[in-house]
Amino acid sequence: MAFDVEALREDFPYLKQKKTGKTIAYLDNAATTQKPLTVIEVISDYYSQANANPHRGGNALVAEATEKYENARKRVAKFIGARQDEIIFTKNATESLNLVARMAGKPGERVLLSQMEHHSNIVPWQLAGARLEFVELDEEMKIDLQDAKEKLAKGQSHVFSFAHASNVLGCVNDAQKLCRMARDEGALSCVDAAQSVPHMKVDVAEIGCDFLAFSGHKMLGPDGLGVLYIRREIAQALAPVFGGGGAIEKVGWKKSSLAKPPHKFEPGTQNSAGAIGLSAAMDYLEKVGWKNIGKHSGEDCFFQCGESACA
Repeated sequence: MAFDVEALREDFPYLKQKKTGKTIAYLDNAATTQKPLTVIEVISDYYSQANANPHRGGNALVAEATEKYENARKRVAKFIGARQDEIIFTKNATESLNLVARMAGKPGERVLLSQMEHHSNIVPWQLAGARLEFVELDEEMKIDLQDAKEKLAKGQSHVFSFAHASNVLGCVNDAQKLCRMARDEGALSCVDAAQSVPHMKVDVAEIGCDFLAFSGHKMLGPDGLGVLYIRREIAQALAPVFGGGGAIEKVGWKKSSLAKPPHKFEPGTQNSAGAIGLSAAMDYLEKVGWKNIGKHSGEDCFFQCGESACA
């Protein structure tokens, strides 16, 4: 797609409004993005033509809804280089990080964070009873690799959880190197990718993380739909935080057996319309192109993509 700013504005109904007689200049995308018409239409079409409860019955309507829901999961997996069973749908990145803190963290265990973390990557660990330590930042306001290495070398960290990119400090951390450091010292790695996934190509296999979280609403997708990537081997071993219908294989009066990942992490009726809307948002972003997104952001933008990132 040729990058024509005015043409792209036409794709967003919200931006066609006039507030107090003036055209909207929306500058709050780091908090939440507006939605292109394609995303709005996909969600509307689902509710008007295919709405049923995925995985909750054997009739043709359920089968159609299930197919659309799982195709959305497949699309998300492809978008970040994951396998389909490694994608768990949540309601936002915050919930995703809370789940990691509750499933992977244990009271009293040492968890390593950085000094740039969002509340969403601090408070969940506090509530989980973790013993927190923070990696310092370097002169460029990135996570200090030497300090991270030294703190990880103590060998006491159960999890190292950090932001891939910061919309406050204007930097992108070397997630691949940080995850490798964690792995070498026996710690699990969790990446808060809420600000990076919407702006540049992110590949979980390349990064080598154990967990990665992001939100749909920050990348032209719907509110109330987040993603948690869990590496397959870890997902199989983890016990879910929540339980209920759809997350079990067999249920008994005294004991029930869990379904396989990702479904054991998704009890109850899920936001299937949101998943389908996020899939459409991903299509839109890739159609615009990572190189175009990076160039439009400007030479000084911390999200500007290089050849490898935008390929």
